[in-house]
Amino acid sequence: MKILQFVHGYPPEFIAGTEKYTQALSRMLVERGHTCMVVAGSDQTGSQASIAVCEDHGVQVVRLIGLSGRSGFRPAAYDPETDELIRWLLDLWKPELVHLHHWRRLTNNLVAICREFGVPTVVTLHDQWI
Repeated sequence: MKILQFVHGYPPEFIAGTEKYTQALSRMLVERGHTCMVVAGSDQTGSQASIAVCEDHGVQVVRLIGLSGRSGFRPAAYDPETDELIRWLLDLWKPELVHLHHWRRLTNNLVAICREFGVPTVVTLHDQWI
């Protein structure tokens, strides 16, 4: 199964509880034969919104970089640049399931976007920040 996970940050850039949980879960899914992509927020800056792709033990990690106003500790909000990148990634990768862990540094309409694409989505609320 192709599983896409959204999280606000991913190791080694961010290494708190939600990030470590998402990393461990993603690696476990790959070990069990699933294809897993993680889309993570980032504090990396750039002149325009873009992505940086790497691999972590078989997990494809896509970091969204250069998003205006998304770095640092900010409240959840709609972000049109992130929305556009997410739609492009969903159309390109066509996941069978989405697991949303956290949307800080991303955009607050991720579940609605996934619904538009017809992708079943589960949400795990890791902390009270949401």
